[in-house]
This record gives sequence, C-alpha cells and structure tokens, in this order.
Amino acid sequence: MFELNYQIVLYDYDDFIGQNGFFRVKCNDFVYEEIYPEGAERYICQDSDALYDWMERFVRVCICLMTKEYVVLSNIESYNTWIEFKKRGDKLSISLIEAKKEEGTHDIEFHLDDRRPGEWTNQIIDFQQFKGEIIQKGKAYLKTTLRYEPENACLNKLKDEIEELEAM
Repeated sequence: MFELNYQIVLYDYDDFIGQNGFFRVKCNDFVYEEIYPEGAERYICQDSDALYDWMERFVRVCICLMTKEYVVLSNIESYNTWIEFKKRGDKLSISLIEAKKEEGTHDIEFHLDDRRPGEWTNQIIDFQQFKGEIIQKGKAYLKTTLRYEPENACLNKLKDEIEELEAM
C-alpha cells in the first residue's frame, strides 16, 4: 500500500500558500520523510520541504510510469538520495536508493549508474492504487491552495498535470 501525506506550512518568505511544508511517503511498512505535530514548524523550519515541488514531481513520475518502466525521483534536498520506481505490468516496486548526482542531473531521470540500496528496497504495490493516491492527494492539495491563489501559475500547471494523469 502507498500513502502520500502532507502538511502545508506557511512561512513569511513563501511565494504562495502551499509552497512549503512537510510530506511523508508510506510504502507498505516503510516511511520516508516525516510530518510533525502542528506548531512544530516554528522550531524545525530548516526541516520543511518544498512541498509544491514534491507534489508536482510525484504527478510527473506517475505520468512517466504510464509509458516507462523505470523512473527515479531525486530528493533535491539530499546530495545522493533517490526514490526508484520500477513498473512491471500492474505492479510497482518502490525503493530508496543512493546514487551520486552528476552535474546536469534532473529531478526525474530514467537511468542511474552506480545505485546502492537505501533504507528500504523493493516494496511492491499496485500501480493503480499508487496512481489513485497521487491524484487524490494532488487534488486535495490544490483544493486548499487554489482557494487562496486561484491565478497562481504553478498551482494551475499542477492542476493541468493532474487532469492529464486522470485522463491516462
């Protein structure tokens, strides 16, 4: 089972509501990243994530997996951590891996050299459940953020990407 959870945190320096916050990925019994108790952001500001970027990248990963069997997603806040997605039919294997980020590397790649296993590997889930979770959480995120910023170009780009994914 795959779960994507998030918590929006508003900082004075944010360009828009929903830009930053916390997220957590749960894949079967394994967890990546963390959501903190409400109010904790005052004390752990440095640990918050670029929430919008994560949401948008997860949607793009899912779109890519509609036509590709191998996709890796970089944790841009880490120098060597990636989330690896291997699609085989209707199943998806998800792993945390480590690999050097070479100059010119993008946030989403389709090949990595010299990968090493990370904290957990080869968690098998149903691809349609993964896709449904990405769409559901993406829509919930947009419902909150677009209420405050209906003309925001980034948020509307994400909305278009979610609609594209739904149509696939």
